[in-house]
Parts: sequence; structure tokens; C-alpha cells
Amino acid sequence: MRKHFLLLIALVLAVLPTAPVASAQDFSLSEDDAKTLTPEAATVYRDGMSRLDHVDYAEALKCFRKAAEIDTANAPIRFLIAKLATAEARKETGRGADELLGMAEGAYRQVMALQGQGASLADVQRAQKSLDAVQSSRSALAGRDARMENIGNIIIQQRAKELFIGDEKRRQKEAEKRAQEAALRAARAGGAQAQGGGEGGEQ
Repeated sequence: MRKHFLLLIALVLAVLPTAPVASAQDFSLSEDDAKTLTPEAATVYRDGMSRLDHVDYAEALKCFRKAAEIDTANAPIRFLIAKLATAEARKETGRGADELLGMAEGAYRQVMALQGQGASLADVQRAQKSLDAVQSSRSALAGRDARMENIGNIIIQQRAKELFIGDEKRRQKEAEKRAQEAALRAARAGGAQAQGGGEGGEQ
């Protein structure tokens, strides 16, 4: 039973959409953008990159957010937060995904609020476009989760049916084998009795 359950879980996970694994190369500031950070924020940012290298995305996000709190007028670090949070949201469902998308939404809003300070007009336009996409994803989150759950249920039902049919066929074969063995034993017993009766008659 446990083996069957683990197989069902593996089948569900195999078909559910997953996001590619994040890496430091995928989520890092350009050399020029990194230079715009204050010294203290830059130190925290490098700590976050180290966390990414060790596949600790949650801690990396915390570091990047702390860097943004230190450098209150830096747009690039906020774009980075939004990008990583959005990518991580694709791996989550329900509340976890919603919180990450909300984090990305907040980061984009912060960039827009920095217009004329740490964000250019191009930055603001880019943030607005990305914000619209995040809000759309956030609105569709419930539907996405429902589809994923439905796919999982269908696979579980199909596999359960296959396992049931397989068990039925196995039980049927076992019953047929037992019946054949019983018939063979009966035939042997009958032959032995007939042979014994024949020997008794000859005497």
C-alpha cells in the first residue's frame, strides 16, 4: 500500500508545472547596478548572492529586502527582489504564492515611487508593465491552483483504477491457480484410490 501511495505522489509531481531552479547567474545585479548600492547595502546584497549559491532562496530574498531597506532610493535592488519573488511564486501554491507575488508587486510599486529620485522614467515604465503582469498572475492564482489540483486528482483516480484492475487480475489468476492445483490433487488422489482398488481385487 505504501509503495502504491508513493507512486501516486511521484506521478502527480511529474505532471505539475515547475519553475526552473534559480541560480546566482539568473538573479544578480549587473556590475554597474551593483555599484549604485551604498556600501552597507552592497555588503548585504553580496550575502544574498551567497545564499543563492547555496540554493537558499528564502534567505536570499530576506537579504535583498534588507539591502533595499538600507538603500531606500535604489531601483535595481527592487527589480531584483520582484524578479526572484515572481520566480519563486511559480513553485508555490495558495497563500505562499500569493505572498511572494505580493512581495513582487510591492517592489515594483516602490520603483514607481522613486521616479525622479532613484528611478528613471524608463525604470518606472518597466515597473508598471511588470506590475500589471504580476497583478494578472495574482488574480489567476486561484484558477491555476484549481487546475493543478484537478490534474492531480485525475491522475490519482486513473492510477487507482489501474491498481485496482491489476489487483483484481492478480487475485483472479491466484484463484485459478489454486483451483487447478486442487483439481490436480483430486485427480492424483482419485488415481491412487483406483490403483489401490485394482490391487485389492487382484489379490
